[in-house]
Amino acid sequence: MDPLDQSLPSPRPSLKRNRRFASLFAAETISGFGDRIHIFALLLLVHVKTGRAFDLGLLAIVQVLPATVLAPFAGWVIDRVDRRRLMIVLDLLQAGLVLLLPWADGLGQILIIATVLAVARQFADPARMAVLPEIVRPDQVVPANGMLSSTLHLLLIVGPAAAGLIAGRWGLTTCFQVDAVTYVLSAVTLTGLGACPPPLSSSAGRIGESFRRFTGEIREGLGVLLGDGALRFTIVFFAVGTFVSSMQQPLVVVFVKDHLAGSDAQLGTLISMMGVGGIVGSLLASPTRRWISAVRVLPVATIVDGAALVAFALSTRMAPAMALFGFFGLVAGLLQVRVTSLFQTRVPERYRGRAFSWLGPLFGPLSVASLALGTWLADVVGVVGVIAASGVLEIVIALAALGWLVKRPALAAISEGTALGEEASP
Repeated sequence: MDPLDQSLPSPRPSLKRNRRFASLFAAETISGFGDRIHIFALLLLVHVKTGRAFDLGLLAIVQVLPATVLAPFAGWVIDRVDRRRLMIVLDLLQAGLVLLLPWADGLGQILIIATVLAVARQFADPARMAVLPEIVRPDQVVPANGMLSSTLHLLLIVGPAAAGLIAGRWGLTTCFQVDAVTYVLSAVTLTGLGACPPPLSSSAGRIGESFRRFTGEIREGLGVLLGDGALRFTIVFFAVGTFVSSMQQPLVVVFVKDHLAGSDAQLGTLISMMGVGGIVGSLLASPTRRWISAVRVLPVATIVDGAALVAFALSTRMAPAMALFGFFGLVAGLLQVRVTSLFQTRVPERYRGRAFSWLGPLFGPLSVASLALGTWLADVVGVVGVIAASGVLEIVIALAALGWLVKRPALAAISEGTALGEEASP
């Protein structure tokens, strides 16, 4: 029997005995390790070739643009195909693409390959996000996301450190070769996931139908997101926060290499510290549900993150910078699990592909603007001032959001798994 035609097992077992979740977990772990290596190597590759913060910003921009342009179409496709088949094909495609990076001649070719990789991820990431609620019980969504997040943050410890070691000893080409191998292994592992039939039957529409039907159906995904009070608040909060925070990733490379005079190995270790904090934050996700809702945790965690970011910008030694980066990971891990679970438990299954794919278009333009403005300002006025200002703005935005929630206690109390319609209207 073709393993791609296996039927959906029911009822869903515990996480420890759930073979489908084990396959997804293993694939995410394997490909995640390679991702941490090649993302680090790609940043180094651009920095070595040009040394300009703005070029690192361009790299980040081309990775964001596909999510902005293609996301609605990606979500429409994801709701109509076997998601496992799609993820396997995309893993193999990305394996071939990363092998091309060492042979890229100049910044332009690097950006083209990075763009195609981002297109592939725009289909793969929402598909993986949509699959998880289908293979675990509703009460297992938060613990499952916690396990995935903890492991991926563990890889954030190992990956950049391994990339720094590999790049220093064998060169950047080896980094990309290792990532290609992990994509192939991930594709093989996904064969054990079992069939993931599309939630929309052929009667609901096939690829190639009229443009009117297509646009109507992708609008449904957006309507599901904006029609839910908790998700609408989360989207607006993250949209504003995206404009403030997207510039930070490329600026960290410049800050460490130029301001702190850190080596490649030190940069890799600093990024790895975010993984240490991320594990802690992921583990705290389930316990924090008892005393703070998913809606309230957003601004509270952002205030703490903003204060730490200001301290990071003012640091002059590598040791405190690394400690603060670990704290950033804690906040990121906590928010990743809580927010992802909020979306997965509040969006109905038949809309998940289209709904999750809208997150790119909603945040993408603001991310591009942030990257362009932030990296340009860093070249003009200095990276320290831009990072510090970003932290201050995070605090201001979060305080404003908390003040807004005080007047809407029903909305503020919403958490993962809360029944739709329980939120107050903003």
